Amino acid sequence: MSEIILQPDAAAGKDTYVASSNPTTNYGGATTIQTYWDETDPTRRRGLIEFDLSSIPAGAVISSAILELMVSVNGFSPIVYLYRAITNWIENTVTWNTQPGISDLLISSIPPGPGNWHSFDITIAVQNWFTGIWSNQGMMLKLAETGALVVYAHYYSSDFATSTSRPKLTINYTLIAGTPKGTLMMMGIGR
Repeated sequence: MSEIILQPDAAAGKDTYVASSNPTTNYGGATTIQTYWDETDPTRRRGLIEFDLSSIPAGAVISSAILELMVSVNGFSPIVYLYRAITNWIENTVTWNTQPGISDLLISSIPPGPGNWHSFDITIAVQNWFTGIWSNQGMMLKLAETGALVVYAHYYSSDFATSTSRPKLTINYTLIAGTPKGTLMMMGIGR
C-alpha cells in the first residue's frame, strides 16, 4: 500500500468561499474556507475546494481518500455537507453569483462536534475523478441552511501561513502493474 498526501500552499491550492451577503465579492485569497447560515438574514456562506490529482500514478487502485480540514472557528457545531461541484470555477474570480452547480449526490458529511480537524471520507469521489467517470470540478461545503440558529464552521485554507494547518487530502492506493491510468478496480471496496 502506498500513500500520497496532498497539502498545497497558496500557489498550488484551489479553495475559497462565496457569500450571499456580498454576491459579487471574490474571496480567493482568504485564509479560511467558510460555511455559515443565519436564518434571520438569511445570510449564507459556502466553501469550495479542489485538489489536483495528477500525482496519482498510472495503474493505481485507490483504497481510501480522506479530506482533513483544520477548524479555524466553529459555532454551534453544525453538520457540514460536502457535495461534488459539477461546473468549473476559478478561485480568484468565483462569487456567490457565479458559484458552481452541485450534484444532488452527497459525497460526505460530518456530524456536529468539537475537534481541531474535521475528516471527510471522499474515497468514491477520488476514485471517480481519477478514472474519469466524473470530471474533477472539486467540492462545495455547505450547511443545511435551515433552522433558527446562527451556525458556522470555518476552516483554514491553502492561503493560511502555517503549512500544517492547510487542507490535506490523504490517498492510499495499490499499484497494479500493467493497469492503465484511469482503470478502476473495486478491490476491497464495499459496494
